[in-house]
Amino acid sequence: MFYFKVDSEVALKYEVKFNKFEIEKLREDIIRNCSIIIHREYYNTFSPHFTDKSLVFNFKSKLIGEKEYFEETKDIYLYTFDEYKPPYLIKLIDRLLKEDVTVLEELLNYKVENEVSFDEEINLVNQEYLNADNIFEREQRIKELENLLNQKNLNKNQQSTDSYYQKLLSLIKFALIDTLSLDYIQRVEDFYSKDTKVLSKALKKN
Repeated sequence: MFYFKVDSEVALKYEVKFNKFEIEKLREDIIRNCSIIIHREYYNTFSPHFTDKSLVFNFKSKLIGEKEYFEETKDIYLYTFDEYKPPYLIKLIDRLLKEDVTVLEELLNYKVENEVSFDEEINLVNQEYLNADNIFEREQRIKELENLLNQKNLNKNQQSTDSYYQKLLSLIKFALIDTLSLDYIQRVEDFYSKDTKVLSKALKKN
């Protein structure tokens, strides 16, 4: 695919190449190491449906009992898994793999996402706990704190996208294949815009 860049006086045309296999591998690494991890567990009589199984890890199911319905009795399972919420960089990579040329400008101007931190939320909920007026509110805040602390521990090894983004850029090769002055491009546009219908007829005759 091709990428066009306009400089102060010229327009530059680049041929863009990349190895899909290497970028797909990098995509997997980013999902594993830069996503926000959320632990899920719930009870149901049927297995959950996932729109993207590549974002689900450590899936387990355990039979815990039965539930009687009017017509039949069904087994109840406890389903547990970790859901990964990937950084925005993954969406850009997916567009690149589909050879969407419009993603290149956004990729080149991507702002690195820092590693996940729950400290601000923990401090906020802790302050709410200290300011709570009754036991019920304090119990609710304690549950929130426990959940946040568990989430923080689950995400303690997650990383910034910085090094992975630099790796991605190194895998995308831009080869300059042509340049045109902006003055020339403007002349061509002016030439065609005078009366394109008349010009088209003249070209067909010849």
